[in-house]
Amino acid sequence: GFQVVIGDITCHKEAFLSMKSDASLKFHYRLEGLSGIELSDQLENKIGNYSMGVLLHPQGMEKQEHYLAGEHERSVTLICESAFLRELFASTAAKLPAALRVYIESGAVAPYHNSLPMKTDMVMAANMILTTDLRGALRRYYVEARALELLVLSLQSCIESEANVDNP
Repeated sequence: GFQVVIGDITCHKEAFLSMKSDASLKFHYRLEGLSGIELSDQLENKIGNYSMGVLLHPQGMEKQEHYLAGEHERSVTLICESAFLRELFASTAAKLPAALRVYIESGAVAPYHNSLPMKTDMVMAANMILTTDLRGALRRYYVEARALELLVLSLQSCIESEANVDNP
């Protein structure tokens, strides 16, 4: 119910990647690189350095990413299923944006996407995942611990963002 995807890619030519949602909650941390993301319900948004994207969409909803030639991306993505989040964060869910709260509590998926700046502690945790020299089981446990740290920091950032919406 919890996956970590590490990205370190260079696009040698302009590319458009089309993907369908699997109805899981994704947190994407972009440390380096610029791309655009287009969801079926909106125009292309730019994803730049030190941004965190939060994405939750129903099964099969399409998204396209647009990469420019020569662009180098370094990123970490967390993919979280509702049962995993419910087990750890049920008591915190009430403070989250409505779509995330409902997803954690029941697994029901309502479209949600947000882009927030990465805080310094998020940048450090994501960089540590990308740069660790550990191998084997120690690497797995280290990456898992840092990924959980990133998840906690991200949920806190979503809570703070929601509080700012409610109390401008």
